Amino acid sequence: MTELAATTPSPLVLRAAIEHALERHAERTSQHVHVAIADGTVTLSGHVPTLAEREAVEGAVRGAPGVRHLDNQLSID
Repeated sequence: MTELAATTPSPLVLRAAIEHALERHAERTSQHVHVAIADGTVTLSGHVPTLAEREAVEGAVRGAPGVRHLDNQLSID
């Protein structure tokens, strides 16, 4: 798990920011990615076709304001 930003917006604001980031940076695979948020920790699960897509999703989420921790559990098909 990676520690990121120091402040955390509400879960609804954080989810909207993450969904927007995924649409911009990982549109092809975002439909297979599940996002769970608890106390500033974002857990990614689901599957992506390549390591590059996994890294794109992770990078998009890391860039969303308010993400304090990231637990990337995405599998590669």
